[in-house]
Amino acid sequence: MRIAMAEPGRPKVRTRGPRTVERIVEAAHRLFLSRGFAETSMEAIAQEAGVSKATLYAHYGSRDELFTAVIWSTGDRFSSGLVSGVTGAADLRSKMERLAGAVLDLLLSPEVVATNRIVAAEARRFPELGKLFYENGPDRLIARLAELFETAMATGSIRRSAPRDVAKHFIGLIRGDLQLRAMLGDESALSATERNRAITSGVGVFLAAYAQAEPFRES
Repeated sequence: MRIAMAEPGRPKVRTRGPRTVERIVEAAHRLFLSRGFAETSMEAIAQEAGVSKATLYAHYGSRDELFTAVIWSTGDRFSSGLVSGVTGAADLRSKMERLAGAVLDLLLSPEVVATNRIVAAEARRFPELGKLFYENGPDRLIARLAELFETAMATGSIRRSAPRDVAKHFIGLIRGDLQLRAMLGDESALSATERNRAITSGVGVFLAAYAQAEPFRES
C-alpha cells in the first residue's frame, strides 16, 4: 500500500519509511473504528503504531490528516476492482454488473460501513470531519466513476450526459437501501442474495436510462 503517491487530494506525507507510514495508518484506522474520532488522540495512535510522537508528527500533522489517510487507504484497496469492472467483459451489461459488484464491495465493506457510522455520529461535533470524509471518500468514488463513464461515452457504449451525474445515478441505483441497512446492523443486507438482486436491478434500470440503441459516431 503506497500512501504518499502524488495525486490531487491525496494526503501528503514524507516518503521515507513507507512501512512506518503503513503502521501508523493501520493503527489510526483501528483506533478510529474502536474508539471513534473524538476519543482517539495522536498520542494513542503513536502508542498503537509503536512509534514516537515525533515520528508520528513527522508524517502527519493532525488527526484530520490521519483520518484522511485512512479514507484514502481504504479506497485504494478497492480501486483496482473499479477498473477491472469495465474491462475483460464481452458486453455492456456484463461490464456494468462487474463494476456494480466492485462498487458494492466498497460501500458494504466493514471498514466503510463502520466509518460511515463514526462520521454520522460525530459530524455535528466535528463538522470538518464530515467534509473530509465526503471529499476523500464518496466524492472521490464519484470522480473515479465519472472518468470511467466519460470513456464509455466517448466509445459510444452509453449515451452522452454529465459524467458526474451519471456516476451519482449509478451509485444510487446499485446501493439502494443496502448501505443504510448495513449501518443499522441488518446483516441480511450483506447476503449474496441481496447483493445479486441489487446489481441486477440497478444495472437494469441504469442501462434502460443510458444504454444507446446504436453505437455513437462522431459527426
